[in-house]
Amino acid sequence: MTLIDLEGPSVGAAKEMEMRLREIGARRLAIIGVGNSLKGDDFAGSLVAKKLMSRFNQAVHQPFILDAEDAPENFTEEIRAFGADAVIFIDSAVMGCPPGTVKLVALDETQYPYFSTHNLPLKLLSTVMGDVEDSFLIGIEPKTTEFCERMSEEVKAACTQVAQTIHKVIAEWS
Repeated sequence: MTLIDLEGPSVGAAKEMEMRLREIGARRLAIIGVGNSLKGDDFAGSLVAKKLMSRFNQAVHQPFILDAEDAPENFTEEIRAFGADAVIFIDSAVMGCPPGTVKLVALDETQYPYFSTHNLPLKLLSTVMGDVEDSFLIGIEPKTTEFCERMSEEVKAACTQVAQTIHKVIAEWS
């Protein structure tokens, strides 16, 4: 089940993502960016996490935001210690869509290798994070994930929109 399917950045797409994020609600939320800075658009999740980390101070009632880079499995203890009851992973996702397309899906609805540019499926990772009630993926379709490539303009724009939308909704919760 795709909760949201955004064909690149647009005002309507941002409004739809806001609505879906509000449905997730203001709980103990962990936002985990996943990506490799040396592989072009594969950096998308990390870039969004970095943008969010610069906007939030990690104070009480703020989400736990982490840039897990290309090894999110190394941070399961931190996620467990936070006591998240909802986790949103943000990652490049090969979905067969135009570059910069964003999808927000329930993680238990994903299938490997769909929705992953990494070796360890995030769906598997979510099973070892403790008592997390809900886990989601914001997948951003890459244009290129080749080694030493630069991030495409389509994916940069999508990352900016995703970060702005998440920040806006979470700021409202606070």
